[in-house]
Amino acid sequence: MIYPQLFDDDAFVHSINIAKWHVWLACLSDLSIYAGGLLVQRSQVSSSEIGAIMQELVTAILDNTRIPEDSGEDFPAHAARVHTRLASCEWDRITDDETAFSESPTALIRWAPVVENLKELDEEIVRNSVRFRWQEIRRDLRHNLDTDAVLRSVS
Repeated sequence: MIYPQLFDDDAFVHSINIAKWHVWLACLSDLSIYAGGLLVQRSQVSSSEIGAIMQELVTAILDNTRIPEDSGEDFPAHAARVHTRLASCEWDRITDDETAFSESPTALIRWAPVVENLKELDEEIVRNSVRFRWQEIRRDLRHNLDTDAVLRSVS
């Protein structure tokens, strides 16, 4: 019943916005790794070239997004960690399963404006819930990814 009232609390809204942007970065990271893995599996392009393509695409997304005003001071460092993850990825080892989706469950747990002991109690439930939510997205990307079009768009 008090849930709508929370959004009248400026500190809570500020925390939600920061959490939103950090979860978004984690999702961008996970989805980029997964998509890059699919591109490697479906093309004759070397994994190092796919890595460069994924870096280029993520850079374009982040350049377009810039640093959102309500993202908090840690956003640039987190965006840099996304690039570091992409740079160190072994693209030919990415499998068509949930393995690539490791950052988003952790980000939701870390950044959610919830009392710490509740996070600890619900951590497994939250992780499983986030992993479950990625299933449909993985299926849709697997079905709709036009590898040739992606590779043409960056060449």
